[in-house]
Amino acid sequence: MECYRKDATIVCTGTLSEDTDFSIIRNCLEEIVTQGSLSMCVIVDMSAVKRANSCGLLSWINLIKSFHVQFAYEKAPIWLVDQFNTNDEFLSDNTKVTSVLAPFYSTTTGKHHILPLIIGIDVPLQDSYTDFVPAVVGAEGESLEPDFDSDEFFYFLLPKTG
Repeated sequence: MECYRKDATIVCTGTLSEDTDFSIIRNCLEEIVTQGSLSMCVIVDMSAVKRANSCGLLSWINLIKSFHVQFAYEKAPIWLVDQFNTNDEFLSDNTKVTSVLAPFYSTTTGKHHILPLIIGIDVPLQDSYTDFVPAVVGAEGESLEPDFDSDEFFYFLLPKTG
């Protein structure tokens, strides 16, 4: 996986795996943190990371935990949303999600689309997503249907009990 710094954002591309050079990522994060304030939030953009394996995921989680700042995932790809929903260590008190990339389908054109949804705007914070259907329109003005189950896809947003 390759990463570069863009202001207070770390932009990642490629594949997150045991072959990832985490020293480069650590250096990018340290640059951002040392130039920011204690209350800063580091934006993490993994929209161009195509996939990850368990070794890469564990190393990423350990790296993020070693920094004592807020992190916000922006344009989280589908594979990362799956991790938010299955791995409690991904989201903690110092991490949040500001937007996700979600799959949609047009019954009019037969095309599949991956579109960003902003948490709190396109996806309201609520106690259940059972009946929630994001209102999304395609580039050609057609109504798009979610190609996911809202209850499962947005599970990570539900209030945690216990």
